[in-house]
Amino acid sequence: MFAGDIGCYTLGVNLGVTDTVFCMGASVSFAFGFNKAFKLSDKNQHVVAIIGDSTFFHTGLSALIDAIHNNAKFLLVILDNSTVAMTGNQKTLSSPVNSLGEAVKPISIEKIVRNLDIGFLEIVDPYDFKKSIEVLKQSKDYIEKNSSIAVIIFRHLCVNTDEGLKNNPIIKVFVDNDCKGCKLCIDEFECQSLIFNEDTKQVEIDRKTCIDCAQCIYSCPFGSIKVLK
Repeated sequence: MFAGDIGCYTLGVNLGVTDTVFCMGASVSFAFGFNKAFKLSDKNQHVVAIIGDSTFFHTGLSALIDAIHNNAKFLLVILDNSTVAMTGNQKTLSSPVNSLGEAVKPISIEKIVRNLDIGFLEIVDPYDFKKSIEVLKQSKDYIEKNSSIAVIIFRHLCVNTDEGLKNNPIIKVFVDNDCKGCKLCIDEFECQSLIFNEDTKQVEIDRKTCIDCAQCIYSCPFGSIKVLK
């Protein structure tokens, strides 16, 4: 059960990876509620709450405190792109400067989580696909063993900001001639730079829009999207 929240990650609804979207902070409170409901019905159902960094500061934190106090059991995924991306890239509370460029005291998400006595906390760059999968499996094992809340912070600068795009790794990829034209990469990854050529019946990369992040290589089950060496 995947409880979503309000933000750019709400686009996950299109990918079929989010079951609920209601209001800011509802991901955590819904996860708590779902966990209680499954427990009352004697069902061992895994629950995941997905929330952004700015939304966590605004409304997710109080719900998390309540869930911890009541011995809830679920995975909390905090997507930290260091900006309020959905409404104009305003500064978040973790920034050392505000929107006026004035120095302010940054608030650390991980310090808050650690002070709440969370037993499992990992910070991962989601571009590290293998590490991300490994940590997700570890969190599942921890939750099952300890009947407690686990937290993963997926941290990567938003590529829709100047700083994020400038610091994003540049890894060029290409689609080889063995592409089966199944369109799984287009349908499941939904990147605007993956386009289907009706003449060749194969996928191509639109170089005008591609930012060379290379994350699409994981979307092809046949390995036809490769790193250009």
